[in-house]
Amino acid sequence: MKNRFLFATAVLALTPFLASRASSLDDALEQLKSYDTGQTNAALIALEQHIGRISGDVSQRQQMAARLTAILAEPRTTAAARLFICQQLRVIAGDAQVPMLAALLESAETADLSRLVLEGMPGEAAGPRVDPRIVREPGQATHRHHQLARHAA
Repeated sequence: MKNRFLFATAVLALTPFLASRASSLDDALEQLKSYDTGQTNAALIALEQHIGRISGDVSQRQQMAARLTAILAEPRTTAAARLFICQQLRVIAGDAQVPMLAALLESAETADLSRLVLEGMPGEAAGPRVDPRIVREPGQATHRHHQLARHAA
């Protein structure tokens, strides 16, 4: 009986903390969308710490990767935010993110960022997408890798 009381007290005491953590995570993700170089990086630090904490939990990694990928897909997301997102996706992205990342290879603006993530992903799903011999040449970023492949062959 005493143990149940202590457990219930602990849960009640932690509930506001856990709720504020979730709320601050949502706030950080919202701030990330418009983050630009030179602005405060508090949201980035909060997200990076959160990703470090969840890196061992497959389910939470998948959820966070999906949220970051959704922000990455938004046209209004800044270049600085895209870079940060791709750096974090290198840690937590999975096969579910490959189609979105592969689509980003089509744009000169995002091809290098997408490649940053895809080349670091384990497994077979991303491999064929970043082979420079089969990537189409929409812009200079992809073209540069294609030229390097020709010289290496």
